[in-house]
Amino acid sequence: MQPACARDTGKARASLAWLEAKVLVHDADLEADAIAAVSASAQPIRRISLGARGSAATDFTAIVAGSESFDVLAQRPKPDALAAIVFSSGTTGKPKGIMHSQTTLLEAAKGGQAVMGPITPDSATLLYMQPSFAAWPIIVLPFVAAKAKVCFGKVFTPPAFLETCQRERITKAPLVPTMWRMVFEAGPENYDLSALTLVSISGEAPAPSDVRQLYDRICNNICCIYLAGEGFTRAASWPTPAT
Repeated sequence: MQPACARDTGKARASLAWLEAKVLVHDADLEADAIAAVSASAQPIRRISLGARGSAATDFTAIVAGSESFDVLAQRPKPDALAAIVFSSGTTGKPKGIMHSQTTLLEAAKGGQAVMGPITPDSATLLYMQPSFAAWPIIVLPFVAAKAKVCFGKVFTPPAFLETCQRERITKAPLVPTMWRMVFEAGPENYDLSALTLVSISGEAPAPSDVRQLYDRICNNICCIYLAGEGFTRAASWPTPAT
């Protein structure tokens, strides 16, 4: 359950109805919003909390602790089996629920190597976004497939971002232009960012000054990634500042 959707009861109710949802998974701090959305839907939807259980039917930790390990080899999913429903960004109209199969998720994992690679078990990335955004699986899947490290930040602040990059030896850092500009103001030179091999700037076209500062102050390997949630495809350009 995405925070922006959760706090709009009408939108949350419409999403639950469209999905014919039987279960709603939400963060603990969105419990009141989740209760309101379920109540408005007038459907018997069970709630699962990702944090403290509260009044939910159960919580994620209890489910994991009480479940047997899933044997993927013994119960191998079919290539065309539904694997995920991901909401599009809405740039071409209203956000749509995109149904992805096991095959499209596998191709997303493979495609990431072409755009963000090489991704190896020694690679590490840092994300400040919700799983409901198409960019989340497009970035996470290639790193998981490569047995690399994925770090998640709960609340973005420039110092927290820089400290995490330094501590976790982040190799690939994706942010939107506005967030990069905040990082520039936080003094990136005061942190050890030597592990970075690639930085990406996406969401909107970067200004030439953004590319210049990224190149001079953060990492000289820069890519602009353009993503499509409908096909989990991506294209990239590698800008360099004018000399």
